Amino acid sequence: MLLVPTHLAPSAIHGTGVFAAAPIARGTVMWRFQDGLDIAFTDAQIQALPEAARAFLETYCFRSSFNGDRFVLNFDHARFINHSDKPNTDNASEVAVARVDIDRGEEITCDYNEVCLDHDGFGTDRAA
Repeated sequence: MLLVPTHLAPSAIHGTGVFAAAPIARGTVMWRFQDGLDIAFTDAQIQALPEAARAFLETYCFRSSFNGDRFVLNFDHARFINHSDKPNTDNASEVAVARVDIDRGEEITCDYNEVCLDHDGFGTDRAA
């Protein structure tokens, strides 16, 4: 769950992105998995769902490197955070932290390689 004010807008990186609705200071914890809101699925749970639900989850989930090899569906705007090779967040643990000061209106990005166990390089050419 995002812990800072954000909004969705068209992204120069890809489709829709998450943007800071207020300045975010370097070191601010910006995201944390929140039981009851964010959902962690096992592969078996996803495979048991109807095809339309599986397609949705394949688009919006990420295979978590910190949540017991589960697929995480963010309840909020976080599912729209785009990849960057030079992200403004640090996602190397169970929380996402602002790597730098982030200005109001700036797109929030992460390195998918830090959070996604099965990231295959998709998106890595989008924002350098």
